[in-house]
Amino acid sequence: MKAYLSVRPAAILKKCLKFLNLPTQQFKSHSFRIGAASLASMKNIPPNVIQSWGRWKSDAYRGYILLITNSSLTGVLSLSDIWIVGSSIVYWAQRRALSRPVGRNLGLEKYGVQIRWCVIRGMKWSQLLTRIQRDLRNFPQYLVIQLGSNDLVSRASGMLHWEMKLDLLSLSKLPNTTVVWSCILPRLFWYGARSQVAIDNVRKRTNREISSYILKLGGRVITQSDLSDKETGCYRFDGIHLSDIGNDIYLNALQGALESFLIKDIRKF
Repeated sequence: MKAYLSVRPAAILKKCLKFLNLPTQQFKSHSFRIGAASLASMKNIPPNVIQSWGRWKSDAYRGYILLITNSSLTGVLSLSDIWIVGSSIVYWAQRRALSRPVGRNLGLEKYGVQIRWCVIRGMKWSQLLTRIQRDLRNFPQYLVIQLGSNDLVSRASGMLHWEMKLDLLSLSKLPNTTVVWSCILPRLFWYGARSQVAIDNVRKRTNREISSYILKLGGRVITQSDLSDKETGCYRFDGIHLSDIGNDIYLNALQGALESFLIKDIRKF
């Protein structure tokens, strides 16, 4: 009986896919589990209910949820957008981009793409999927994530990394979308931290771990290595947000990285 239950649905699925002239390699019987969890999430079913329905005993169910919309069901995809998602770092970068000669699209219109800046000031990692799903009409070609700095002081790094990886796994399943991790920037001062040195070490460790993970998922990484907490002129008076000079450096790195990803086979910039 167990063999019948496990083999029969897979065989039926394969026959249906062949009849519809769809690639059988991309769909397995496990796709039903992914599809059910994703549809339930789209219908705003509470996470604990989804977890119960699928008999998941941990947050691993989040890795099964795809961010889907009506456009994904009809196959209407847009490859013309690059999304940059984040908190105040992204907000001030967008403001600065508007005053630069290349504009808010960072001069990438020549490659047929436009940039959408998706911002929540003070945004934390737990808001990421909700923020993306809110505006998801068509799938971006590149999804740049500049997030995590507002969680480092208040969250245990182990649990934060686990949550980040689960969400990144989910985002990596978006059709025709490449996820880009933009490394967490240094700060002159980490408010609420008991040790400035210790929290900066957490930042560096987080960047290493998430960079390695996103590359394994087939994503891209922007190291933002040109920004340093040794260069005080790159920061505003609060020691957190970037000055005009800092934003110029940040935007130059974004522009250079995205251009390289678009025209070259580069995975880390």
